[in-house]
Amino acid sequence: MRACGTRNIASLARICYRYSFGLLWPVFLFVLFHVLPYIILFVKNTRLRTSFLRSFIKKIITSIVLIAFLGTTLLSDVAYGKSQLGIAPKSQMEVEGGLEIDRLFIPDELGTIKERFNSGTDGLVVHIQDAHCNYSAQKAIARLISHFRENYEIDRIGLEGGAGEYDLSPFTCIENTRTRTKVADYFLKNGKINGGEYFAVNNPDKVTLFGIEDRDLYLKNLKVYRDSLQYKDDLNTNLSKINRSLDILKRHIYTKELKIFDALYNSYKKDKLTLDEYVISLNKIARELHIRTYRYKNFHLLVNTLILEKEIDFKEAEKERDKLLDILKDKLSQFELIEIAKNTLEYKLNKITSAGYYRFLLKKAEEVYIDLKSYPNLSSYLSYLTDYESLDKEKLFGEIEGLENGIKRAYCKTKDEKTLVKLSKDIMILKNLFDIRLSSADYKYYKKNRRDFKIDNFTAFTGDVILKGDLIDELSCRMDDFYKIAHKRDRAFTKNLEKNNSQIIITGGFHTENLLGLLRKNNISYISVLPNFDYKEEKNPYFRLLSGGKTKLENFIATNLFTLALSSFLLENPLVDLRKDLCPRIASAILSIMWAENKEEAIGNIEGAITSLERRLQRKENTEIKKALNLLRSIKEDIEEGKLKKEGGVFVVSLPSKDGVGLTFSVDGQGEPTGATIGGKPIMATTVKSTSTHLQPGRIGFISKLLRIPYKPLIERFSLLSPEFIEGIFFIGIPYFGILTNLCILGIFVGLHIFNIPKGERTNIKTLTNTLLAPILIAAGTYLAVTGIGALG
Repeated sequence: MRACGTRNIASLARICYRYSFGLLWPVFLFVLFHVLPYIILFVKNTRLRTSFLRSFIKKIITSIVLIAFLGTTLLSDVAYGKSQLGIAPKSQMEVEGGLEIDRLFIPDELGTIKERFNSGTDGLVVHIQDAHCNYSAQKAIARLISHFRENYEIDRIGLEGGAGEYDLSPFTCIENTRTRTKVADYFLKNGKINGGEYFAVNNPDKVTLFGIEDRDLYLKNLKVYRDSLQYKDDLNTNLSKINRSLDILKRHIYTKELKIFDALYNSYKKDKLTLDEYVISLNKIARELHIRTYRYKNFHLLVNTLILEKEIDFKEAEKERDKLLDILKDKLSQFELIEIAKNTLEYKLNKITSAGYYRFLLKKAEEVYIDLKSYPNLSSYLSYLTDYESLDKEKLFGEIEGLENGIKRAYCKTKDEKTLVKLSKDIMILKNLFDIRLSSADYKYYKKNRRDFKIDNFTAFTGDVILKGDLIDELSCRMDDFYKIAHKRDRAFTKNLEKNNSQIIITGGFHTENLLGLLRKNNISYISVLPNFDYKEEKNPYFRLLSGGKTKLENFIATNLFTLALSSFLLENPLVDLRKDLCPRIASAILSIMWAENKEEAIGNIEGAITSLERRLQRKENTEIKKALNLLRSIKEDIEEGKLKKEGGVFVVSLPSKDGVGLTFSVDGQGEPTGATIGGKPIMATTVKSTSTHLQPGRIGFISKLLRIPYKPLIERFSLLSPEFIEGIFFIGIPYFGILTNLCILGIFVGLHIFNIPKGERTNIKTLTNTLLAPILIAAGTYLAVTGIGALG
């Protein structure tokens, strides 16, 4: 009787479990996929006084992702691998015994690995080539640092222009992260900090910065350049005079073919021709002259790539890929489909290259005897990607220059034509020598042919009378010393590295060849990375900063506060420190002009600070307050005249040092106003705006009307993976993976793209809703039907 009762209870429990699971699981899915994302969005985009709720939800998402992923994807893969192969398959990116240099990878949009060297010893140097003060390059470097920090746990960053340890407290003391990012971005745009410092400021405690310079060598290098600037005008006048004379002689000496080619070359240099157009024109001329371009490997590859690009129908290639995936779904085993899903996910998350992904797909197709002739555009696309990725873009430009010289030699018939071609090249190199723009290859050419660069060699041909010609020759010798010292600094860089430890070092491109040679000589493993960035910018403050030049505002600060040199001011012991004669309390503040909601509010707050300071000054004489008043009045004047206006308005803030001393006032219509202080003491009251407003009409669509959440839309756009990501995962996942893996993938989606918004495809909230809800509704509906039928059956 008791046994029968026990069996009845067990049976009842099983029935309850089946029905409750069949009913509660869809409810759970609905809450997770429909309600939780909006809670996340609400938390992400409203000003909360406490981070408890944000932290709590983030932990929930993280737990869901980890449990689902570890409990289904990884463990099922291991079990399946053991049952089929007897061993657990290794992850594609798994590396045993530390970093495996040959398998280090960076996404295409971040940059290119130019060179690898494996010494077989512990430790690795990731060398990133820098374009000093180029805003786009610095942002790219910050993204590269993030990639190596997150994927390979490299957290030591060695910086050119610094010696010793860094103090980031002038930035990190700004608790409001949005304000700190704005301030850091301003300094980055103006060349006052670099990409490494920018990443460290916005990610405190994630990386350690250290300087790789030898102080004396750096200062000596800087002195040589600054000493030459007093003659800069005379140099430019004389070099321009010679250049004009050479251009006039070209009209009379060059043949028709040489004139046409010279015009083509100048059009490219002046950006009137794209690289693609110039390369195609060069190739056409080389063929007419019977010059064998296959000797220029990378040039030849680029030409083939450009020809392939015109032949491929990219839309058809995409259709062929989808068709191939359909066929593979039916022909491959579950384990192989899981492998495809992993590779698809890694490709979408930029873990593997485009060529690597498509090469993997076509290899799988060949393994199951699919005829690839049926996919001509997809096969051509793979060839196109393979050729493009195998291009050595650095060597490419050397080869282009070599081909240019070959064409000029073929066109030159007389001695005068050959001399004129050589002098035209030499005058350009001489100008770059003084402008410190020489590449390593040009510097080698200059050293090898130093006698040819004497001014007399140019004037003897042009007939020009050059005043102070001897001075130009003397200055060219001094600038030669500049490059020699730069090579000595390379040796200092290697000495300041930590042995047997992985680290990133960031140096200018000129150092690359010599520095990498020293690393090989010292048996240090390395990879050299060229960031992917927009080279041409309207303004680059590098030469102004290097020469010590200042804007009007900076000139004012120089006499009232302090001056910043190109050497990082974040060093504990700056290489160039001009603050010694200033009041230590004021000298600890760093002034910056940034964005705010409107100009009037900025001026109002500054006027309030001025009034408060004047009252304090009446009570007690104070030199520090006088300097602060002068500074504020100057800033107010510049804002009123529109000189400091930026996109979105003006934001004024100062950064105190780690001891908290210094002038600080914040006017940010979107952030939390901090008020104005001196030495941490308030000097004026700031009206705090309401942080709770209704959603603006049409901004979020039906969600606002449905939920009526008091909400301030601080972020209008969100970054998401493309819809193809969701489509691909569901296409492969639903028939094979089970609901928990789908839950995992959607959890990853929510976790990555709500909390850790990456730099990628930008879209609005409407697209977010469409992209997120459509596949979720399909999955939830399908599962509801299946579990409901199963429960009733």
